[in-house]
Amino acid sequence: MKKISQIETGGRFLYGGVEWVKLYAGDGTVAISAEPVFERAFDENNKNDWRSSSLRRELNGAFLDALVAEGADRAAFLDWESDLTADDGMTDYGTATDKIALLSDKLYRMFRGIIPRVDAWCWNLTPWTCDASYSYCVRIVNSSGAMGWDGAYLGYYGVRPLCYLKSEILVSVPGEDDEEKNVEVAEEDRAQLVLIASDRILNALNEYPLEVWGEALGAAVASLFTSKQDAAQIAAQYRSPDDVWTPFSSLPVVLICNPKLLSSESLQSWADLLSPELRGKIAFADPSVSGSSYTGLVTMLYALSGEEQDVVLQRFAENLDGKLLSGSGEIVSSVASGESLAGITLEETALKRIAAGDEIEMIYPTDGTSCVPDGTAIVSGAPHPDNAKAFVDFTVSRDVQELIQERFYRRSVRSDVEPASKLPPLKQLTQVDYDVGWASAHRDAILMSWAFYLDTEPES
Repeated sequence: MKKISQIETGGRFLYGGVEWVKLYAGDGTVAISAEPVFERAFDENNKNDWRSSSLRRELNGAFLDALVAEGADRAAFLDWESDLTADDGMTDYGTATDKIALLSDKLYRMFRGIIPRVDAWCWNLTPWTCDASYSYCVRIVNSSGAMGWDGAYLGYYGVRPLCYLKSEILVSVPGEDDEEKNVEVAEEDRAQLVLIASDRILNALNEYPLEVWGEALGAAVASLFTSKQDAAQIAAQYRSPDDVWTPFSSLPVVLICNPKLLSSESLQSWADLLSPELRGKIAFADPSVSGSSYTGLVTMLYALSGEEQDVVLQRFAENLDGKLLSGSGEIVSSVASGESLAGITLEETALKRIAAGDEIEMIYPTDGTSCVPDGTAIVSGAPHPDNAKAFVDFTVSRDVQELIQERFYRRSVRSDVEPASKLPPLKQLTQVDYDVGWASAHRDAILMSWAFYLDTEPES
């Protein structure tokens, strides 16, 4: 047992049957649960005002009672005042004081370096706006660490309670209290840990396809190495021409729509995104910061190659009508909520959100999509290169490649692995001849033209 004051920032401790992470120590200690404690709607009445939310009532009622029932001292939970300033700067909601709260956006940005990422998408308590027209929009943090928003009534987001504890109370520290016990981890537990770790890695990779790595990747590689693990089974279209990296999974770009507001029959191709009917209703992230959006933009250029590149960029930029999302994590939410009618995302992302209950429909563009791989490379100066090579070989093994399809909605790069039942064979999709090298070499020029057209007033 230890006093919380003796635990370092970022350290974990057990209290009231919940594992917490220490974020800050002042007069008391601010802590957040290491994992979501349950999934709940932010508010059953679909309001983003924390002061009246059903989740606030549950955390400060039944949840706090459960902590006490597990041995926590009710008096150890100090009053915590939350700033309810909205993401757009509105201050109509003021503040709220609780024993149990949630992170605000401000606190998340302050402590995101030590807050452990989790496999779930979780609520913050910050409203997107206090404006009555969007009073259902609450800020969230997705599994990659990116921030977005969604409707307060949705019941599948995780809840990570925040509390302010007396620093002198005694708590249990995982691992230290049973240091001398030889605890064996069951094989099924090991497998679950692998799945969780894999999902976090995959979510992080979404934003960084190959063309974003550019020349920096080549500079980081100590000696060229490509996996020899069943090398002949890796599909030729995914192989690195210079053996700098080994492909891991394939990520088709797809279109999505809100089926309640837009029929998928009206969104069959990239050309349909240029329709005046969709002006200002397309969810698209800034391609200068989102790797998946840059891939989508270049895919559109390939698919509409019958038009001049700058013409396509200009028409698409104008059809966004000034609406550009800050990150790709917001795209599906924008379409599912009805704020946007259509969007551009990765197949993997769309399938995950459909499985989670989002009301969106996925469309493979008839004028072609790309299937750009992500990959694995060994960095320069790796202290254990043989272990690194063994891991690279492991990533393209048949077992792993089958796993990423069945559990993570990603496509295998092996030619001898059949697509999962939920994935149509690639041969059924129209594919553009996407050149990763060309996309990387022309990235600055494309983004410069894009920025110009995005800021240019369209002709009347």
